[in-house]
Amino acid sequence: MKSVEGTFDLLINTVSSATDYKQQMQLLAKGGTLCLVGIPTEEIKGLTPADFVFDGKQLVGSVVGGRADMQEMLDMCAVTGIKAMCQTMPLSKVNEAIELLLANKPRYRIVLETDL
Repeated sequence: MKSVEGTFDLLINTVSSATDYKQQMQLLAKGGTLCLVGIPTEEIKGLTPADFVFDGKQLVGSVVGGRADMQEMLDMCAVTGIKAMCQTMPLSKVNEAIELLLANKPRYRIVLETDL
């Protein structure tokens, strides 16, 4: 992860439980934004105002619906056969994934899966 620290303008966190926000902030470039879509109910621990102020970083969120809305959407997808179109890669190949993104090679999206 050291090789990509400070390189991302935007990270979208879709996890609905607490994650390592400090690590995610370190991945952001100056002026970068961490967007929480899967809003956790736990406090965000380990971050200080300095994590935002000195490098102009932002923490934002987006409400895309609650659990009931998500369940309704997933039920509809199951009934109609709608499936997500994505490419999965192990987290250890993050550099390769970035190269694919920069070359506009992925089809729809790349999802990194923990393999450590």
